[in-house]
Amino acid sequence: MKPEGKILIGIGLAAGAVLLIRKIVAGGELILQDLTINPTAVHPGEMVTISATAINTSDATLTADITLGGDFDMQQTITLGPGESIVVEFKVTPQAVKSYVVNMDGLSGTFVCTEEPVADIRLSNLVIDPQQCNVGDTVTIQVTATNHGTAPGSKTITCTVT
Repeated sequence: MKPEGKILIGIGLAAGAVLLIRKIVAGGELILQDLTINPTAVHPGEMVTISATAINTSDATLTADITLGGDFDMQQTITLGPGESIVVEFKVTPQAVKSYVVNMDGLSGTFVCTEEPVADIRLSNLVIDPQQCNVGDTVTIQVTATNHGTAPGSKTITCTVT
C-alpha cells in the first residue's frame, strides 16, 4: 500500500524565517525543509541537483513518498526512524532553454537553462579546526570556492552550527 498524507505549510524560525513543510503520513509527521537547487543556472544537458532535508519528528518509523513536481515529475519513497533525518535528492537534466519551476512537496524554487555564459561555483576542501570544542572556544571553518563556469558570479555560503 502506498503511503498517503496531507501537507501543512508552517513557518519556523532559526536565524530568520525559514519555510518548512509538515507532511502528515500514517503514524506521524515529517518536516521537509531547506530546499536547495544547485546550480541555479546551467546550459542545456547539464545536471541540476534539487534537494531538501526530511526529518521524522515522531516516535515511530515513517515511510513517505516525496514528490518533485513543477517542470519535472519524479518521486522517491523514504523511510526514517524516530528523530532521523535525511537529505532527499533529485537530479534533473534540462534540455530546453527556459526558466524551470520545481516543487518538492510544497517547497518551491526556480533555476534557468540558458545559452548565455553562466557561473558554476562549487565548494570543496571543507576544513574545521578543531573538530571538537567546548563552548566559547574559537573554531576555524575554511572552504575552497571554485568557479567552474564560463562567467563571473557569486555564491552565498551559509554556515549553520548545531
